[in-house]
Amino acid sequence: MALKLIEGFEGYNDVEEFEIMRGYNLSSTYNGFQFTTGRNNGKCFRREKDHGYAGAVYSYFPFENTDATVILGFALKIDYPSNYTEAGIFWGSVQQASFKQNGNILRMYERHSTSQPAVVAEYTFSYGEWLYCEIKHYLNNTVGFMEFRINEQVIGRYDGDTAYNSSYYFTNFTFSCDEDAQAHIDDLYICNGEGSEFNNYLGDIRIDAVFPNGAGTHTDLTPLSGNNYENIDEVVFDGSDYNYSANVGDKDSYTYEDVPTDLDDAAIYAVALNSSCKRTVAANNIQLKNIVRQGGADYSQTARSVSDDFTTKQDIIIKDPSDSNPWTKAKINSAEFGVEVG
Repeated sequence: MALKLIEGFEGYNDVEEFEIMRGYNLSSTYNGFQFTTGRNNGKCFRREKDHGYAGAVYSYFPFENTDATVILGFALKIDYPSNYTEAGIFWGSVQQASFKQNGNILRMYERHSTSQPAVVAEYTFSYGEWLYCEIKHYLNNTVGFMEFRINEQVIGRYDGDTAYNSSYYFTNFTFSCDEDAQAHIDDLYICNGEGSEFNNYLGDIRIDAVFPNGAGTHTDLTPLSGNNYENIDEVVFDGSDYNYSANVGDKDSYTYEDVPTDLDDAAIYAVALNSSCKRTVAANNIQLKNIVRQGGADYSQTARSVSDDFTTKQDIIIKDPSDSNPWTKAKINSAEFGVEVG
């Protein structure tokens, strides 16, 4: 599967909680990171002005070889003049391919050696406008390339050696700012070059979040109080109410809100199912499986280990598992989603 990560920055108000649950690594003091209104009436992730240098938001993803391709896309909005807002692909702490603010110029940088990054192209933007930024990076020390797009138009490209070091591979997406900067990111995706689908640019995508609104077919887990779905239907995560079980095979499934009516069926790339979970007994080797229930059948995803703290387990489900055809609004609306004790 080529689609590795979908992130809409929905469901969270607290940055420290978001860092733990989503596995990101923020500045230790959080330095003005917050959630605020994003695109399409959802949420986005913002670094607020006048908070000193902001560390970075890292999203780790598994690319471990040369001759590999990564495609990164994200919406970016910059509010004020500054010379340091940066977002892009890193290898460990080394910038590889990134967008960086210089006043109202967005510069696209490549780095393939120990020298300073080189400017590939520049783009003039207006403060307060959303841009959709994409990078395609093929890692190779002779025929590699880095290509940069803004709003689905190629702005610049570098060809040649793109292998900074033989032991350095793609490790993370990062977003950082200086004291004068205020910037937002939203609607982020990461793909690789594998497989026959989603191994190229996705373009200016949007990520819509829908939440449980009723009991589904399965109600095996024990609710802390009330009905099962009422413990997990909040728009913003709340770990004070939950459903629980230690019995392998127990399932909960839920009906969900309908997806927005203005979605185009042909532009639905995937369903990302996110479940937040933890274990309450350290010695218990309980696992979690996300499940899709469609057409009267259950489709369990890969079992995941569960830790002592709440973490979010995401499964990206490209096709409707009942018929292996693309998702449509009607199919998503008719499905139930939930969890199984593994």
